[in-house]
Formats: sequence, C-alpha cells, structure tokens
Amino acid sequence: MDTLSALYGMTKPQEPAELDTYQRDFAKASAIGMVIDRAAAERGIVVAERAAQDYLGRYIEQYFGNGADARAAFVEALGQAGTSEPAVLVRSSVRWLPLSCSSR
Repeated sequence: MDTLSALYGMTKPQEPAELDTYQRDFAKASAIGMVIDRAAAERGIVVAERAAQDYLGRYIEQYFGNGADARAAFVEALGQAGTSEPAVLVRSSVRWLPLSCSSR
C-alpha cells in the first residue's frame, strides 16, 4: 500500500466512510494488479529493466520536474511513505506493459 500511495500521491483518509472507500478501491486495484501479474507470468511477458527505468524517468519528470533535484524529491517522497525506488520498479514494471515488452 505504501508504494502505490507514494507513487500516486494517495493519502489515507481519516473519515470512516472515506477510509472504507479508500480501502475497497485499494483492494480492487491490488486484485487487478495480481491478475495482470499472473497473466503476464503465464505468457512469459517481461518488461525490460531499461523500459521500466525510462517510464519511471518520465513519471518523475511529469510529477516532480526535471533533473537531480526532481529525482531526489521523488526518492524522498517514497522514503516518507515507507517505500523505495526498487520497490516501485518491481511492483509496477509489469503494469507498464504498453512500453517496450517482449515474450520469452
């Protein structure tokens, strides 16, 4: 939850009704992610490390700006959320399939 919250800027609501919706939406997104991961694994689909890094770079540029300071701000935001850049790449790489992907 920390990785996705940090990646998408989601914050955990305090109000009970909003918290319930947040948790349900997160559970749904996680379930969909597991289905995508399983389907990709069954088909031997992999995302090249370079493609994932390129996508992450574009993401950082879009949401944090350009340059070393932007990447540092991104890494800091991940750290504050209790996650890391490698966790983001592992968690998200298969879901970035529209990039450069291949089948084994």
